[in-house]
Amino acid sequence: MVNSLSDSEHGHQLRSDAESRLSGGMAPPMSSSTLSPDTLSLLYRLASNPDTAPDGLKLLHELQTHQVELDLQRSQLEANERESNERLNHYRILFEASPVGYLVVAFNGHIVEANPAASRLLGMDSAALESCTLDTVVTPCTTQPAFAGLMEALTKGARGACYTVKSGDNETASHSLLLNAGIAPDGNALLITLSEHT
Repeated sequence: MVNSLSDSEHGHQLRSDAESRLSGGMAPPMSSSTLSPDTLSLLYRLASNPDTAPDGLKLLHELQTHQVELDLQRSQLEANERESNERLNHYRILFEASPVGYLVVAFNGHIVEANPAASRLLGMDSAALESCTLDTVVTPCTTQPAFAGLMEALTKGARGACYTVKSGDNETASHSLLLNAGIAPDGNALLITLSEHT
């Protein structure tokens, strides 16, 4: 969940939520953390003296409110983590089950990750692919330029590149594939799709 509030606004909102929950008896179950003996002793001393009892109540209220704030934050972090894990799992399944081959390629040409469809299209298992460079597993057709300028063109702003390639090198090339390449959203790698060229 993306929070568009500033840190200050978020802090005020959290405090307001905690106060409302405490006053309405709807505070989340407290975490296992407890007050230290020194804090309990201070609260007892303040509460025992009529002159300082209001200060003790005020301090106790502040501690309770802060604890509720911490518990609310913990609950939100846990919910965010669950949501992130669910999304990651969803996209991992899409990557693994896609009928299109996907490669993640570092800018030096080394294949970082390959899905099962890419492995099938290139005739190599994922572990073997991930120890290769792109130019050792696919070869551009003779009418197209080699991959030498691909990285440079993409890093200089080209929106993408499309090649008709053959799997393997020139001597062992087998079937034709369509290769599309673009820069990953984080700008740290190339994203490449492979499909049968008809």
